[in-house]
Amino acid sequence: MSLREDARVSRPDPQGTTSDEFDGEACVIGAGAAGLTAGKALADRGIAFDWFEKGSMVGGLWRIDNDNGAVAAYKTLHLNSSRPLSQFPSYPMPEDWPDYPPHEQIAAYFQAYAEDNQSSSGSPTPATGWPWCGDPRASAPGRG
Repeated sequence: MSLREDARVSRPDPQGTTSDEFDGEACVIGAGAAGLTAGKALADRGIAFDWFEKGSMVGGLWRIDNDNGAVAAYKTLHLNSSRPLSQFPSYPMPEDWPDYPPHEQIAAYFQAYAEDNQSSSGSPTPATGWPWCGDPRASAPGRG
């Protein structure tokens, strides 16, 4: 048995049996690095989920032009970890990029990742309030 199989968690259901299938609700908040990969991982496993992003663009804090009101990027921002260590294993950054790419390239990388994986994971819904998972008070277009 591999380490990955060994680490799988089985949860008891109300009847006392165990299941390896996810039987709850899932929600991804944000379309930065973590949100993009979480959405893809859920979609790859066939788990339905709601996905919210405060702004109209993916890339999170790497987008200097982000309209989400939480821009942290600045003109001289670069990766502080190397490209080979920072890229997604299944989605390498272009080899001709510098070892420490600037924010424009990182934002473009996240955009390309989102576009290339959109068919499996969908697109985030722009949120107009703070959408807590499963909270009926969440305010997003198309949601009750």
